[in-house]
Amino acid sequence: MANVGQNMFLDPAIRDWVLIPITIVMVMVGVLRHQMTLLLNGKPKPPTLPAIRE
Repeated sequence: MANVGQNMFLDPAIRDWVLIPITIVMVMVGVLRHQMTLLLNGKPKPPTLPAIRE
């Protein structure tokens, strides 16, 4: 049976050079997707006068 009490440690170099850049890229992709959604949807058209009176 495997040793249940084993701990797995993450090398600080892996954290610094792999996980941090991946996290930064994922945040930037989220920001880019949000901005593209806003850009593609465009600005809402102002309501016309007859629509306001209804």
